[in-house]
Amino acid sequence: MVGMPWGVRRIELAESMFFFLFFSPLFFLSPSSYSFLSFFFLFLSLFFFSLLTELDSSYYQFVHTYNKAGNIGSYYALLALLPELDIGYTVLVAGQPPAGLSMDIAEALTNTYLPTLTYVARTQANATFAGQYRYTGNLTTASNSTAYYNSTLGRFPFRHRRQTLNTTTPQRLNSSLLVTVDDQPGLAIHNWFSNGTDMMYISTAAASNVSAEFFDRMRPSVRLYPTGLEDVLPSGRGKRVAFKAVFEDLSLPDKNGTYVTDCATWVGVTSVVYGSRPLDLFIFEMDERGRVVSVENAALRLRLDKL
Repeated sequence: MVGMPWGVRRIELAESMFFFLFFSPLFFLSPSSYSFLSFFFLFLSLFFFSLLTELDSSYYQFVHTYNKAGNIGSYYALLALLPELDIGYTVLVAGQPPAGLSMDIAEALTNTYLPTLTYVARTQANATFAGQYRYTGNLTTASNSTAYYNSTLGRFPFRHRRQTLNTTTPQRLNSSLLVTVDDQPGLAIHNWFSNGTDMMYISTAAASNVSAEFFDRMRPSVRLYPTGLEDVLPSGRGKRVAFKAVFEDLSLPDKNGTYVTDCATWVGVTSVVYGSRPLDLFIFEMDERGRVVSVENAALRLRLDKL
C-alpha cells in the first residue's frame, strides 16, 4: 500500500497500455471538470486552502486522487490513492451503516491529511531550501558601471533608486537571492540580483514582454516549483535537484477567460533563454546528508552558495 501511489503514477504496477486504458477519462461528471470517470477509477481533483490562509483567499492548490469504491451486500469498501502526497488509504465498512458512511470517513480523512501534510511539507521545504544565497567566488568586475538595487519595496528600482560605481578597483560580483516558504505553493524568490541588476524585474519583464514605460507599475513575482528531475553528482556524494520558475506580474488584474487566464504563465515555461539556457531553471546542489549547499541559475551560469 505504501508504494502503490507512486507505482501508479510511474506506471510501474501495470503495462502502459492498461494504465492508459484504466486511467484515461471517459467523461466528466460535473461542469467544473473537477472529476471524471475512467474504466476503472473515479478521478477527483481536490482543491483546498492552506492552514495559514483565510478561506476567502484566492490561493489554493489541487491534489489529484484516484478512487475505487463499491459494495457487496452489507460490505462497503473504498480505496483512495494520492500520488502527489505519496499516501493512500482504504475504508472498510460492514453491517448496516448509515448511507454514505464510507464516503463520510474518506472525507474526514482527506480534510485531516491534506492540510496537515501540506504544512509538514512546507516546514521541511523551509528547513531545506529557505535561506540567503550569495556569490562567494573570486570573479570580480572592474569596469565603470551602474548597479541597480531595489531599496523601496513595490517600486521599480531603475527609475527611483540607483547606485553608480565609478571605480576601477576590482569588486566581487554582487549576485545573491533569497528563498522563502510562505502559504502559497512552491518556493518564493526575493531580492534576486545578478551583478547588481535586479533580476526580479528583468525576468518578469522579459517573460511578459513588458516595455520600459510600464516598469514602475510592475509587482514582479518569482516562484519555484519542483520538476521531479535530479541527478547524482560526479563524486557520488550528493545530488542536483531541478526547479522551474514562474515569472508573474502581480499588478495585473485577475482573468478567467477561455484562453486569457491567470494560468497563462505556465505557457511561458522556458520562453526566456539566454545563451541557449533557460532563465527559469534553478538547480540546487545537495550534499550526501540532504543539505542544500548552493543554487545555480542555468542562464546566468553562476553558483550562489547558501549562507
